[in-house]
Amino acid sequence: NWSDGSFIKPVPREENHLRREWSLGDKFVVAYSGNMGRAHEFETILEAVSLLKDRTDILFLFIGDGKQRELVETWSKQKNIRNILFKPYQPYERLGQSLTAADSHLVCLKQELEGLIVPSKFYGVLAAARPVLNIGSQNGEVGSWVRRIECGYTVNPGRAEELTRLIIGLADHREEASRMGERGRAYFDQHFDRPVALNAWHEALKAVAIV
Repeated sequence: NWSDGSFIKPVPREENHLRREWSLGDKFVVAYSGNMGRAHEFETILEAVSLLKDRTDILFLFIGDGKQRELVETWSKQKNIRNILFKPYQPYERLGQSLTAADSHLVCLKQELEGLIVPSKFYGVLAAARPVLNIGSQNGEVGSWVRRIECGYTVNPGRAEELTRLIIGLADHREEASRMGERGRAYFDQHFDRPVALNAWHEALKAVAIV
């Protein structure tokens, strides 16, 4: 997996035109971007959203579509959640802007799928230089990277109160959140940028090629 670091670049929040277009203001934006599919664990996220429904300075942004989007939207209406915003998939040319419109990003995976799937959105989040809030195994693929890079936090599924505390901590200490994003981008440039990943694939295939 990789992302294109020449296309997705860190953009300061004050220079992000989608923040203005979507009227995000100075809110601390926690985003989920991409497929809301069967493999993704939303229960912990939704419980944390509910616990933070009175924090007007924090906004949850869901960008994308998928099997579970209707569930998330219906739940938010039933709970009368005000600090939540839904947007459709954005055109590819706006991907860099949509990823950097957020101040942090949610990544999630059901526990039984650890080792079978890696949420590829993780690499785009690193490219955007935003901290990762990973809901999954501490020792899973993403959890291990987050710990090694120190680019965010991993929360076990079902630990919504812990996730809530971490979101509040990032919102209240935005400079530290920025430093996490910077560490993520620095590591991305060395290991996950498209040219680096393609070269690794080239060397792996060359090693097993029959001449």
